[in-house]
Amino acid sequence: MNSLDLVLFVHILGWVFWLGTDLGVLVGAKITEDGKLSVETRLTVLKLAMILDMAPRLMVPLVFMTGLYLSSALWGATPIPLFAGLGFGVVWLGVVLLGIFAPQQSRMSEIAEKLGLVIQAIVVVVMGGVAVNSLLGSATMPAWLAAKWLTYAWIAIFAIGIEVTFKPAIADYAKLQMEGASDALNADLKTHLKPVYLCVYGVYLGTFVAALLGVTKPF
Repeated sequence: MNSLDLVLFVHILGWVFWLGTDLGVLVGAKITEDGKLSVETRLTVLKLAMILDMAPRLMVPLVFMTGLYLSSALWGATPIPLFAGLGFGVVWLGVVLLGIFAPQQSRMSEIAEKLGLVIQAIVVVVMGGVAVNSLLGSATMPAWLAAKWLTYAWIAIFAIGIEVTFKPAIADYAKLQMEGASDALNADLKTHLKPVYLCVYGVYLGTFVAALLGVTKPF
């Protein structure tokens, strides 16, 4: 296995851990809605889901960096300077690590959250813009690869959506821990998690399309 094969392997594995562990987060979140379970059980499942959530958060910048390298090495697509893109990916990874290890509700945690949203917005604008420009005629990369870049921008949009829509649910979980369960709180949690699930499904659709494009290269 040469270095290029290794990068491709890591890229594929990144998608696997991204989607696979995120499915565990989704299932865990749905279990926490169950008012028949004890508060302790629901909060334990939530804690497990948050631990699992570390994997997809780490995989996103890793997939970005390996994908950028492969775009350049295999197909000569360098609409973004490689070293600049890799440097951006390293910063992104550092922000994710800061968000994971900073104490909850601390100043550092808040900074990491805001920086994460800014980074995702940059991904939407830059990767989406480059992809659309290529598809509309500049042809800076193969059409299937431009479409894959566009799906990554799509994923980033819904990732932002997850962060924004999950805030009310976080407040519900805090109430669950402090005040215990009630019919009203259970109803609020179900209501607040619905838009989160829609954003998660949007991410899943993007990952499915991106994987399909990468394997089939249909155009």
